[in-house]
Amino acid sequence: MIKFLSALAIACINSGLLSQKELDDKKLSQDFLESQIDEGKTTYTKIGDRLMHCTITTKTGFVVTGEAVCASADNFDEKTGQAIAYDNAFEKLWQVYGFLLHQALNAG
Repeated sequence: MIKFLSALAIACINSGLLSQKELDDKKLSQDFLESQIDEGKTTYTKIGDRLMHCTITTKTGFVVTGEAVCASADNFDEKTGQAIAYDNAFEKLWQVYGFLLHQALNAG
């Protein structure tokens, strides 16, 4: 069967925003999303005595953020805060790239 790709799907492949695999499988993978992160462009900022903020920048310059906060400064652990803030930011990549994949698969 011949499969025709929408102009959006072709543009996404050509720009590296999506790969043919994601289009063929009709789903995203953690590995693919990790490959979209600009190496060295993930930052962490401790705000106050119990909040950690994470900023992830993709290779295209798009930014997602995540936060982690604990109820008491006595319980704050920097590494744990970074891990939770990163996970919360990374979760947003699923949403953004999921929307993009949906649009590419369903564009007319």
